[in-house]
Amino acid sequence: MVGRSGRTFVPLWIPIFLGVVSFIALYDFSYIFLFPASGLDGEYGKYFPSHHDYADVDPIYAAPHLNRMVQIVIGPMGIIEIALNFSVATLFVIGSPATLAVALVANVYVIAKTCFYIVYDYPEVVTADLRKLFLLYIIPMLVWIIFPGIAVFQLGRAVTGLVSRDVLKKQS
Repeated sequence: MVGRSGRTFVPLWIPIFLGVVSFIALYDFSYIFLFPASGLDGEYGKYFPSHHDYADVDPIYAAPHLNRMVQIVIGPMGIIEIALNFSVATLFVIGSPATLAVALVANVYVIAKTCFYIVYDYPEVVTADLRKLFLLYIIPMLVWIIFPGIAVFQLGRAVTGLVSRDVLKKQS
């Protein structure tokens, strides 16, 4: 629960998790930003094999055109997620007390973005190949909801503990 130079009240696994998912989000943003060059037949398509498999399950990522909603909304939302997540990692390393608040916001944002994407995308999901659906859609969506949910619970407990401690100090 401590960073290098002070107490952050944030468990170590949270900035590590957010750092890892930031790289995944950056990879996804790169695919969206570079499209159509990142598409199956594009100049950079060889760097995005997972997206080509994913497009079999989620046609909004499929060629010949990437859904405009993905380009206009999901891409920029990914950049916000990356910025928040890297902020948490940086604040954690320097031991800033602000880590707790930023980590809470970042995890709530990850959950909200994922839920928004699921609600928007669910009607488009193809269920022909259940194995691909499970591996490429269901498991990642659960990871993007469950782990940030656990983090929100832990961080919320830390916040309420700090608030309670401060209230008791003032009453004494």
